[in-house]
Amino acid sequence: MNRSTGDTEPKPTSKKQGVAWLASLHRELVEIYYEQKFKGRRPSIRLSDSKQHWGSFDPLDFEITISPTLIAECPWWVVVEILKHEIAHIFVHAAFPNEERPHGKRFQAVCSSLNVAEWARGATVGKALDELRTLFDWRTAHLDARTEKYRSRLEKLLALANSTNENEALVAMQRARELQDNHHLEELDRGQPTRFVNLELNSGKQRHAPYEGRIASILINHYHVEAVFIARFNAETLRNEATIDLMGSREDVLLAEYVHGFLHRSAESLWQAHRKNNGAKGLRARNSFIRGLLVGFHKKLDDQNSSKEKNDGALSEHSALIQAGERGREEFKRKRYPRLVKRSSSARVDSGAFTHGKSEGGRLSIRTPITKTTRGPKLLGR
Repeated sequence: MNRSTGDTEPKPTSKKQGVAWLASLHRELVEIYYEQKFKGRRPSIRLSDSKQHWGSFDPLDFEITISPTLIAECPWWVVVEILKHEIAHIFVHAAFPNEERPHGKRFQAVCSSLNVAEWARGATVGKALDELRTLFDWRTAHLDARTEKYRSRLEKLLALANSTNENEALVAMQRARELQDNHHLEELDRGQPTRFVNLELNSGKQRHAPYEGRIASILINHYHVEAVFIARFNAETLRNEATIDLMGSREDVLLAEYVHGFLHRSAESLWQAHRKNNGAKGLRARNSFIRGLLVGFHKKLDDQNSSKEKNDGALSEHSALIQAGERGREEFKRKRYPRLVKRSSSARVDSGAFTHGKSEGGRLSIRTPITKTTRGPKLLGR
C-alpha cells in the first residue's frame, strides 16, 4: 500500500502509546484469523519507519508493518482495512507461495472473502494522506442527479418537521419516510444495485448506554439500516470505546445517523423537563424514563406502519421493499461480521418513570433537518 515519499513519518509520542497500538493491531489480526477460520502462521507486526508505505507484508521476514502516520491521522477502522489488505497477502502467500502478481485475481478474491473495502484493495491507494481520505470517506463521493434530487427533497421535508404545529410536524415526517420508501422502490424498478456503506458512531465512552439497544431497534425496524454494537479502539485515548456500526444505503445511513442523534438529544431534554416537573432523580429513574420514551416512540412508528399496510393491503410495495432491503443489508452485515454473537441485557426499571417516558415517546416527532449541525456521538471517519 504505497504512499508518497515526501511525507515525514511521525512516531508514537510515548513508549506506552506504541505498545498499545501494536497490542491493538495484534488483537485485530487474531480476530480476523478467527473470523476467517484461518489456522496458518501469524506474522509479527511492527510500526514502520518507511516513508513509502501505509502498510506492507514481507514474506521473507513474515512481518506486517503499519505506518504510525496512518494510526495517528486516520480513524482506527481505516487502519484495520489496511491491516486486512496485508493479511490478504498472507492468505494468498499461504496458498500460492510462488504467486507473482501481488494484486491479481487471486488477491482480489481473497479481499472479497475478507470483505476488504474496495478503496483498500489496490496497490497505489493513498499516495498522500488527503488523497487517502477522499477514497475512504464515502460522504464526499459525487451523487448522481437522481440521488441528489431525492436527498434535497428529503431535507426539505425534514425541515418542515420543524413546525411548532404537532400535526404538521408529524405529517412532514411521515412523508419523509414515504419518500425514503419510494426512492428504494424506484431503485429496485430500475434494477439499480444498492451500494451499501457503513458509518461508525462513537460514544466516546467505554460502555453503551443501557437504552442504546432501544434506539438501534427503532433504526433497524423503521429506517432501513442494520446496527451492530462494537468496541472500537481509539488510538488517541488508548482504550476501546462503545461504538455503533450503522449499515445500509448511503442515504439511509445518513438519515439513521440523524435520527440516532435526535433521539439522544430529545431523551436528555425531556428527562431534564420530567426531572424538574416531577422531582425525579437517580440513574435508575433516568434510564427508565428514557427507555419508556423510546418504547413509546417505537410503538408510534409501529402503529403508523400498521395503518399504512392496512390501507395498502398485505402485499404492499412497502412490504416488498422491507423484505428486499433486509436481504441485502443482512448479507452486507454477515460479510462484515461473519461470527456475530447476539447478546441481551436486563436492568431494574422504575415503573413510574418508565410510564411517564412512554407517554412522552408517543408524542415525540422528528423535528430537525439532517443538514443542521447538531451535537451527538462522535463520527469515526468524518
